[in-house]
Amino acid sequence: MSFLIPQNENDIHASIHYTGTSASPVEPPSNSSNSSSSMAVEGILQVSSSVPDVLATKRTKYESPVPVKSMQVTAPNTTTTTTTTTTTTTSRPPRFFCEWKKNDTTRLIDNSHNCFHLLSPSAQSKPFWYFLGDSTMKHLFRSIHTSYPFNQTIVKQVKAKCGGLSYLGFPTKNNSTINSSTNTNMTSYSASYWTPPNHTLGQGPVGTDRTKTKSYKPYCVNAFGYVGTLVGDAYHSIEMLPVEFTFDVELPTPWTNTTQETVALYLQQKQQYRQSPNQTACVVNAGMHDMGIPMQHHNNNAAQLLYAYNVQQYLILLQPYCGTLIWLGLSATEDHPKEPQRNKKVQEWNQAVFGMLLKNMPHVHVMDVYDKSLHSPHLDNIHLTDPGYYHPLGELFVKLMK
Repeated sequence: MSFLIPQNENDIHASIHYTGTSASPVEPPSNSSNSSSSMAVEGILQVSSSVPDVLATKRTKYESPVPVKSMQVTAPNTTTTTTTTTTTTTSRPPRFFCEWKKNDTTRLIDNSHNCFHLLSPSAQSKPFWYFLGDSTMKHLFRSIHTSYPFNQTIVKQVKAKCGGLSYLGFPTKNNSTINSSTNTNMTSYSASYWTPPNHTLGQGPVGTDRTKTKSYKPYCVNAFGYVGTLVGDAYHSIEMLPVEFTFDVELPTPWTNTTQETVALYLQQKQQYRQSPNQTACVVNAGMHDMGIPMQHHNNNAAQLLYAYNVQQYLILLQPYCGTLIWLGLSATEDHPKEPQRNKKVQEWNQAVFGMLLKNMPHVHVMDVYDKSLHSPHLDNIHLTDPGYYHPLGELFVKLMK
């Protein structure tokens, strides 16, 4: 059964529609008149600010997913109910899927472990690695940095929550001449050009007020600590990029409308300068923050399928720039009763994404970490400890980098 692509709140009942493996040509934002200018990006690349030709500013139509389970989705502000039947796929071909379990008899770094066996043919010895995610990915990146086998020099780093665009070297939507090296908090003069998210479409961020629908901080992320870090040199590097949601408007630019489009443009510009896709590997994770988006109009089935849809749209943007694309499944939580991130939802959302990737993006490698994380010590509801979880996981990626 086919669905319409969501363009507004009234289309959400028909928005659970999955994409293929290529993005449509871009239709640039209307404020792209400054596209002839250029700017320097901090660090080791030069970015041209010409309007990108690969970012999907309009979401595209594709085939429906692997059937999951029967669900009902009621459109907001209407009495119409659309019913579609789908089935969750829980298995994956060994070539594209691996699982890290509590009772594994081998370590992740052992050649015989199914995850190393899965990833090594595609990712082994690639010089440029990108880690895209929220604070959970940041914990993993920190562990990898301590064991990185090449130059561990920090080339650039931004710690301010509102410094994400400064790190990426892009201006805010209203000003294409911002000096990114001196303006890390862009909130004060650019908020009027920032469009708040549409939560009905599963779009972040969430507000800081009690209802999570007001008091936004434009051009800022919620993550603590640094929001971006590049480590290495011109020959080998690892980089952490701040992407907290699967679909959000935290970091738009004059040429992009979402954070996901912005990081895709950043990767595009880096490859135009010195990298090719066959040299890069991207490890991607998002979803914990998505669970905090107030989506009153959706039942559980609709929310998980919308999440899977947004994951696929996000990965399609990254696909041209990531020679190896690895989706790191959501990790288990401590099931704190006052938190939106609960294990039942984690399992449901993981299965929705795994089924979608099996059907529509089989080239994406999937690493399921749920079982191991469920039995590993936590720091809080969503973050785990370094010795018990992030370090052994990081060891896998460090071995692949050598």
